Amino acid sequence: MKGMTPETDHSIYISHAWGGVSEEVVQEIYNRCRKTGLNIIMDRQDLGYRESITSFMENLGQADAIILVVSNKYLHSEYCMFELLQIYENKNMIQRIFPIVLDEVSIAKSAERLELVRYWENETDHLESKIRELKNLSYIEGITDDLNLYQKIRNNIANLTRILKDINTLNIRLHKENDYNDLIFAIESYLEKSHLEDQAEGVPSSGVRSAQQLHETAAARESENLTSKKWWTKIFRILPYVVISLLLSVGVYRWFVQRENGKPDPEGISSEQKVLRSRDNRVELSALNPDRQVPDTDPDNQSVNSRSFVDQSYEIAQADKNIVPPSASRPDSKLHKLTGKESENINLDSGAIKSTQPGESGSSGEKQLSKNLDETSANVFLNKQRHISGSENTLPDVKLNKESVDSRIENLYLPESLITVRFTHDISSNMVEEGELVYLTAEKPIWSGKHMVTEQNARVRAKIIDAKASQQGGRGSLGIRIEAIETLDGQWLELNYHDILEKRRGEIVFSKGSVLENVKLEPITINLKILN
Repeated sequence: MKGMTPETDHSIYISHAWGGVSEEVVQEIYNRCRKTGLNIIMDRQDLGYRESITSFMENLGQADAIILVVSNKYLHSEYCMFELLQIYENKNMIQRIFPIVLDEVSIAKSAERLELVRYWENETDHLESKIRELKNLSYIEGITDDLNLYQKIRNNIANLTRILKDINTLNIRLHKENDYNDLIFAIESYLEKSHLEDQAEGVPSSGVRSAQQLHETAAARESENLTSKKWWTKIFRILPYVVISLLLSVGVYRWFVQRENGKPDPEGISSEQKVLRSRDNRVELSALNPDRQVPDTDPDNQSVNSRSFVDQSYEIAQADKNIVPPSASRPDSKLHKLTGKESENINLDSGAIKSTQPGESGSSGEKQLSKNLDETSANVFLNKQRHISGSENTLPDVKLNKESVDSRIENLYLPESLITVRFTHDISSNMVEEGELVYLTAEKPIWSGKHMVTEQNARVRAKIIDAKASQQGGRGSLGIRIEAIETLDGQWLELNYHDILEKRRGEIVFSKGSVLENVKLEPITINLKILN
């Protein structure tokens, strides 16, 4: 995820067992993190000659973030288990660890975890028996420390493996195929959030923090979390009732309005229909001659106001979202009579209005007027689009006809494309629900030859596949699946990207501005509507 640069004062360690597949995976993770800018501390790279191994492992246990590469050898190594116990005893273990469990490890079933308990129990018994064989126990001070460690591992191995089992670590194949992007994303998100919390709490940035600071920070976070969740809980409880009350109020209001305004007049036309028809006619007359002020007649109040076309167009568009489009026919549309015995016939070429007697406005006159109105409405529609997009053309200068808005369908082939998707707002596990749709944006447009298929900042549809709010600091989860990108003509093209899923204690937030790279659009042939 781009846009998230971790603070350099955070300590990130890798805990692993030497040798085998684990060594290869650790090196890949180390190289990937260094490319991203994450400062990784690893025993082979950073443990100097004659430095204390125990001190290094204790510092690892206090680190801000620890990457665990768990193998069978790891679970049977006293050094690795000592590191895991150090992490466990320094609290906030679930938040600070980012485990990768190799395929060779089997800890999903209780019977498999009991085998590990038995192994460390046997190791403890074996060491105890060796100690008992000695005649004098005065010289085994260092050995008793090991015995205490074995006993501690035996007592905690079942719970430690339960924690690892409960975290969705993905399998190593997925991590390799995705170049460990999920791991990097999770670490950067956690470190950025942790840094902001530390600044708010006044925790000094001093590299590796002490165990006491970690305890104090964890207690403060837990207290703040409990306090902040109380009022959120109350809001969520009353929100459904508020929404239902508002919907009922709107329904009752609309029923009364339709009852009052829906009655037809003696001519068989409701007052609402007369208002809409009047608006259509005013738009048509104003479009034919923009310099002329058109009377604004209200059917219920026969007052006339002289306003400019620009003012009328804006107010009419705001009041009525259902203005008839330029290409639609208007079989019932009529011109208002300006005098008691005359109707208006409009000359499009000169912009003048000629009066004719009722007898002269026969079928040919009405057909010509209808044709002129359709063409002019098309010009008004296109001029409105140009005005919105910042074109220098103004309404009086438009000399187009309705054929200009014609479009054609092009059959286009899109090769495989990799796009970058950006989060436009924060997505929180406490604010979304499973199944909800959210929208991100694509950073660059997609082209097929000379034709643009999707614009810059095109909408990218995503679906919430997992959302569990963290109640009073408890465990939360948040998952999102990228689905499709929107084309210029409103189609949705399917995208391919792995699901993003995070589970841990506390609120989980996918932050605004975060970026997902290499979202794949598979090769596809589409029919795209293109304006002539």
